[in-house]
Amino acid sequence: MVEVLLDKSIPDAELRTTIAGYWDEEELQGLALDCQELGAGPDAIYWGELRKRYSYVRQFAPLMIERFDLRAVATNEPLLKAVDYLRERNREGKRGIDADAPTEFVPESWREAVCPQDGEIDRQMWEICLLEQTRQSLRSGNLHVPHSRTFQPVETYLLDREQWDRERMVIAEEHGLPLTFKEHWPKLETLLKESLRGLDEAYPRDERLEIRDDQFHVTRLEKLAQPPSAREMRKRVQQIVSKRQLTDLLLELHGWTGFLKAFTRITTGRPITEADIAEQIRLLACLIAEGCNIGLAGMETNSFGLLADQLAEVKFSYIREETLARATAMLVNFQMQQPLAEHWGQGQSSSSDARVYGVPVRALNATYHPRYFASAGRGVAIYTHVSDLWIPFYTQVITCHARQASFVLDGLLYHGTRLEPKEHYTDTHGFTECLFSLAHVLGIRFCPRIKDLPEQRLWRPDDGTRYQNIEPVFAGKLKVNVIRESWDEIIRLIASIKRGDVRASLIVSKISAAARSSRLFRGLQEMGRLLKTAYLAEYLCNEELRRRVLLGLNKVESLHSLANDVHFSKQGELRDRTYEDQLNAASSLNLLLAAIVCWNTIHIQACLKKLRADGYQVNDEDLRFLSPLSRQHLGLYGRYEFDLKRLEELPPLEQFSY
Repeated sequence: MVEVLLDKSIPDAELRTTIAGYWDEEELQGLALDCQELGAGPDAIYWGELRKRYSYVRQFAPLMIERFDLRAVATNEPLLKAVDYLRERNREGKRGIDADAPTEFVPESWREAVCPQDGEIDRQMWEICLLEQTRQSLRSGNLHVPHSRTFQPVETYLLDREQWDRERMVIAEEHGLPLTFKEHWPKLETLLKESLRGLDEAYPRDERLEIRDDQFHVTRLEKLAQPPSAREMRKRVQQIVSKRQLTDLLLELHGWTGFLKAFTRITTGRPITEADIAEQIRLLACLIAEGCNIGLAGMETNSFGLLADQLAEVKFSYIREETLARATAMLVNFQMQQPLAEHWGQGQSSSSDARVYGVPVRALNATYHPRYFASAGRGVAIYTHVSDLWIPFYTQVITCHARQASFVLDGLLYHGTRLEPKEHYTDTHGFTECLFSLAHVLGIRFCPRIKDLPEQRLWRPDDGTRYQNIEPVFAGKLKVNVIRESWDEIIRLIASIKRGDVRASLIVSKISAAARSSRLFRGLQEMGRLLKTAYLAEYLCNEELRRRVLLGLNKVESLHSLANDVHFSKQGELRDRTYEDQLNAASSLNLLLAAIVCWNTIHIQACLKKLRADGYQVNDEDLRFLSPLSRQHLGLYGRYEFDLKRLEELPPLEQFSY
């Protein structure tokens, strides 16, 4: 249209006619609306999208507001006044909002949308704002629902205050907690100052590190080259490693570890007896059906002599969260004892990440995500912890919109294995400043790979120290008094987690939602800034630490690749509707992955033993380049047949040592 307007060959009298020849009136009206919407800015578009959802929200919001008994921690809570006002109008069937409607709950960011300059209150935006603020307050615990396990005040999840005041000395000594801030502050102060001084001294000499536009920029790590001897050794191992079907692999592994003893009957608590081979076979079939996502009916079709009804009875009797966790722990502990595992690590570091799965059926915890689920529409995430020995040791099902950082501590605290992770790696989604604090007090070094590294800022100690080379990247001074004032609450929180009074993921999500309204959150955040500053200072100038973090995360990514091959049926989508069934499927998959890692570890050892017996020179330095996640030699697909001769002819484990 601008080109037509600027075309001087078109007379002014013919301009309207010319434009009408290109576009009809309806198209021009649509174009004008599009321009208005684009010109209104991102905030207007956001409010417009919310307003479009109002009719959908009204289908359930009145009933939800009416049915839920909402209560507040503070007296005269503005949100409760607004909820009562809305309930009354809904009961009377009134439309619109009076000029004196409660608006104290409306935050400043919503003020312009809810209360325009003309003074009238926008009913639609007022109600949407009320629901959003109610949701946030329920998550943080400022509002709570009686008899609910999830929506309670933060205080109710922590160790009783009277008991804490009475037994704090005993509890702190029992769990090794620094009871007083004065006792622990010298360690934090020394850590911060030494890290910043090290970065300030290393920066002028480090060619990989640069400060541009008051931001740190570090050169990407080069790929670690494998020596030719390691490549040759891996090639030889792949050539001679035994080929196995998944069914035979599990039978052999049970013969060595007896991991099926971890599965107890739900009614009697007794495990399967060694003599009941048929029951063991059905249980293994159920694990494959769940972990490979083929279902019990699919297992009946793809096996000989196994009936879906029998498998369903075995699944109900034996497969549940605690039995799957015990079986996985047995495999993890078994793999730790193998000589080859020592070349991969000592079980003192771990990493975690989530993999998303589509859920095409109606499930309460399945949510939409803009990047995934083109076919399913909605999905869940399976969050997995992997040790430095390549083996998964904990898994959980979370919603796609949940911050992964809330679930990091669960795997480190509740895995039930002999692993003792002292250093943990995550990507950006698993990182918050509060998590730095909690992991530190729990004795775990938290090492995330932060994607937006140039945007991170350092925090200086409040002692007037100046740093000649890195001054531009500081955001401000640390508020040590905030940490000091909330120290007792921080230690009480950690004691509550260690004693099992509250699950770590639940209380972390509660505190994070409470944000600045919580003194506990502010204390954790301020200490987290200190610890994050110390970590970033070392991360920026220590290439070995950056590589360690990268290699740890590569292990969990490699495990996801194997999981994609194992969980192959139905295009990898979960068809379970309940959280329990989804968790059983995820845990069964985790158990199969752990079994593959264990079996590969044992048979790689056998290959190395044979190579040495044949005169091949095996360099121990090259063993760290081997991976127990290889699967070219494994039969994961097709018909499932259990060869019982595997149990009868199983060689002793000593033959596989080297």
